[in-house]
Amino acid sequence: MKEVYRSEKSLVCNVFNQFYVAFHLQIMAQYAGSFPGMAMNAVGLREIVKNEDYLIEYTTSLSEKDREDMLFILSEETFAHFLSNKEKFAQKPMTDDVDLDFEQELLLKGKDALG
Repeated sequence: MKEVYRSEKSLVCNVFNQFYVAFHLQIMAQYAGSFPGMAMNAVGLREIVKNEDYLIEYTTSLSEKDREDMLFILSEETFAHFLSNKEKFAQKPMTDDVDLDFEQELLLKGKDALG
């Protein structure tokens, strides 16, 4: 996992070039040991950059089933799983759900990458 975007409200990480996981920082602060996030694609990343409240708005608009399907819990077990399977993940081809070019723009320009 690598951080690709952080704001006052959100943190978004690229997970082995397969998908993004977005965490709302106020919600993360309420947890210890494991942190709930939402799996999303590059469109979701762009929306979070555009709108600080997008993550909460999107999450609350989902049905309970969709929310459960997209829920991503970052815990010690999840992190250990990623570390122990790092080589397997590295061999998987990148999915269309990530946008490495946009990530680079974000790192260089921040929110101005949308311009």
